[in-house]
Amino acid sequence: DIATGRTWNIDGRGNNLIDGGNYSNDSLISVDEFFKNRNQFESSVRGRKILIYDDNGHYLAPSIAIDLATAGAVVTLVCSFGYANEWGLNTEERVGINQKIAETGIKLITSHSVSAFDEDKATISCVFSGFEKIMETDFFMPVTIRTSNSNLYYGLKNLEGNDSRLATVSYTHLTL
Repeated sequence: DIATGRTWNIDGRGNNLIDGGNYSNDSLISVDEFFKNRNQFESSVRGRKILIYDDNGHYLAPSIAIDLATAGAVVTLVCSFGYANEWGLNTEERVGINQKIAETGIKLITSHSVSAFDEDKATISCVFSGFEKIMETDFFMPVTIRTSNSNLYYGLKNLEGNDSRLATVSYTHLTL
């Protein structure tokens, strides 16, 4: 994301798995890659199993899940919170998004994390008991947190003869 200098993590680090999960890159799709190739991806998912792990708690993971289910994918949405779009309670979106999840046939698993993923199997763990269950999936997409990347800022800042307007942009503005 050039505007903020951030990219979505693919290692599972987030609100629940502070150190991340044990994820293989096979069949793993980042949020950034999904949006870069969204039309192509949505046209090729009919009948494929996709597991989306939401440790962000906002609108994005449920929205992606709904898009993919509408495109014909068999979607499971695993949320580390008690609801999909937990933050939606503050914006009155939570009920509507959870109704849409039910209407589109998405399997919703709450209060769980995805602690491991390897090729076509994900290990989901209850956030309360730690009880683990293995799920088969064709693709896995973690939606957790975004990580700052300040390379663009410092690259521009260090250019000789840079425009004085760049000096008015601080690094903190790039990482909002």
